[in-house]
Amino acid sequence: MQLALEIRFLGLDAWPLVEAAAREKAARLDQFRADLMACRITIEDVHVARAPRPASPEVAWSPKTSA
Repeated sequence: MQLALEIRFLGLDAWPLVEAAAREKAARLDQFRADLMACRITIEDVHVARAPRPASPEVAWSPKTSA
């Protein structure tokens, strides 16, 4: 990834083990797309979250240019 990974915790304190697991999973994304620009992961408390999933990743990559 070209930009730093962003991890946000909503409705709960940051947990080092959860953050480490999220970083490990995000690092594996480079295996699938070499042109990833950024990744943002939001981890929410399931009791407070409005979304049905407690973690939601956002990934961006650069479009391929034709030569």
